[in-house]
Amino acid sequence: MDSAKLNDWLQIVGMLAIVASLLFVGLQIKQSQSIGEGAQTVAWMEVAVTAREAIASHSDVWIKGCMGDEMSAADDMAFAQLYRAYTQAKFFGWLSAKQGIVDTDPNVEAYTYAASIHRYPGFAQTARSWREWSREGMPTDHENVLEFVRIVNARLELLRDIEPDPAFDARWCGM
Repeated sequence: MDSAKLNDWLQIVGMLAIVASLLFVGLQIKQSQSIGEGAQTVAWMEVAVTAREAIASHSDVWIKGCMGDEMSAADDMAFAQLYRAYTQAKFFGWLSAKQGIVDTDPNVEAYTYAASIHRYPGFAQTARSWREWSREGMPTDHENVLEFVRIVNARLELLRDIEPDPAFDARWCGM
């Protein structure tokens, strides 16, 4: 075999090696993305489970808070923390579904959150209080936060029309 043919074969082998390495890099990127999405799903599930466990272990405070019953200052503070954990779980669940990380309708999380605000007087009062307080020192102009709030507010408007005098059952607050 002469040197020209050897050179041609070496160039072909070199190009195949480059294509193979690009395919390998592409597969690594795809795998890294899948791992990242899996980690995000696990993180969201941990937030949701932590919120549910906190609510379950403080169910008396949660029920009193949802219903708007009179509470001690300590119970009121505990309910505010439970409310915040629940809100974060709903937001991250919505965001994960919106991003396609979990295979559910993202609006389910926003709609159930809105339903709790609509149906439970203490929950609604805490939601109003949180919105007023958070305007003071925390920016809420993040695009995803604003979108979640818009969806929740739109659902609240609809619920006010279709359920002007909501019936509520303490067992379902926050579901």
